[in-house]
Amino acid sequence: MSLPEMKRLAMRFHEALDYFEREGISQENEEPLSTIVYRRQEFETKGFVSESVPEGKLPRYRELFPWFEGRSLHRKYDHLDWNFEANLDEAIDIIRRAYLAYDRVPDKTEMYPDSIVDLAKRIDIGEYYSARRYWATIAYLEQMVSHDPEYYSANYLYRNADREWEVTRGDPDPSLTSYVGIKLDLLTLKAWSKA
Repeated sequence: MSLPEMKRLAMRFHEALDYFEREGISQENEEPLSTIVYRRQEFETKGFVSESVPEGKLPRYRELFPWFEGRSLHRKYDHLDWNFEANLDEAIDIIRRAYLAYDRVPDKTEMYPDSIVDLAKRIDIGEYYSARRYWATIAYLEQMVSHDPEYYSANYLYRNADREWEVTRGDPDPSLTSYVGIKLDLLTLKAWSKA
């Protein structure tokens, strides 16, 4: 990788961090945000969100979600859960109150305040997912090193259609992939000067 390529790659991390900071996305709220964004992407692609409910929870769903009554249900193959189609607001309603259906106390990753829902409905999905790859790399490394200061992680980089280096999203063609070790002391939220 040449120095100009390394600089372009470093700038992608900075741009991702700037984007997440500008939108108010942090390690505390990113997981619930991504849950809603994923459903929004599905809704915008298919016109509905695929949901499922176990047989034993049907009465609870009817109690919690008035719109669920009379919903068309079907099973795929021999799976025991009932599947149904929901619109985006219904899907959000389910994830915000699913813990009630299962009689659980929610943890912090299951808290969906209005601010998170509003942000998930507003942000540009493509821009979010593009930035998330780079932000998540840094967040992951920080989390790992906080448990083990000597920890070294490695991330896949690949060349995109324009032959520029990018952090992978999913598993790219192995023939296009390089395995690159990244030390946290060289790559942190404040590392890699923009200069």
